[in-house]
Amino acid sequence: MIRLFRRRKPKVEILVPAAVEPPSSAHVAWEPIRQTRDAQAAARAFALRKFGPNDRAWYATRKFADGHFWEVHQGGAGLSFLPGIIDALNVPEPGKVWIPSDGRALEIVVRNGRPVCALLTENRSAAVASSGIAPVSASGRMNRVVKSGMPAVYAGAAALLGGVLVLGASGLFWLYAAEVVSINPPVAQEQLPHRQWGLVREAGDTRWVQRLEYTNGRWSVLWRDAPRRAATASPAEAAVVPASVPSPSPSAVPGIRP
Repeated sequence: MIRLFRRRKPKVEILVPAAVEPPSSAHVAWEPIRQTRDAQAAARAFALRKFGPNDRAWYATRKFADGHFWEVHQGGAGLSFLPGIIDALNVPEPGKVWIPSDGRALEIVVRNGRPVCALLTENRSAAVASSGIAPVSASGRMNRVVKSGMPAVYAGAAALLGGVLVLGASGLFWLYAAEVVSINPPVAQEQLPHRQWGLVREAGDTRWVQRLEYTNGRWSVLWRDAPRRAATASPAEAAVVPASVPSPSPSAVPGIRP
């Protein structure tokens, strides 16, 4: 079948904001650092020391000459000045370029083949701004110094989901365990050893309990005769009889003649 009409792709309209929020503070430096990760570490360390840990701080790095530029912003839309700075310096005779920073001008020039960055005073900044040289426009992409809290939100949601699953599994196990019949029969409280004192309470003085034994679900007592005691004298016999005292002879008594 021949298609008479061709479907057209819808046009995508890119909306460009009328004004981009500028950073409240911008810092650019060049260091003879060969590795990009070392330049990124230096930028993050400066941002944390200057602005503290917040999600409104941005950083970017670019390789230039035998080192790296690094750039740090506080606030703004996260657009870097480094692409414009490098384009302005990659000319046979580079001139001075500048960017706004804290109400002043941050000037970048090349001396002896290496960039030099300096934050000018208020008077010199006013002179640069009125010289007719436009500041470098921001166009590059920057990274946040401190990531937003979305990874923590995702981790918390995953932990919450795991907790719900564990709670549900424990509830199902409890329901299953409640229906399982116990292998061991329940213990009868009246069959415990300390509840058998009534069996041995009638021992009396004539027999002793030699053994209390539990066999085939019943308690039995093995008695033993108590040893007999020695016979004791009656109270009349136990009375003390005074010993006989010999009477004195008449001759021993004065005044009596034999």
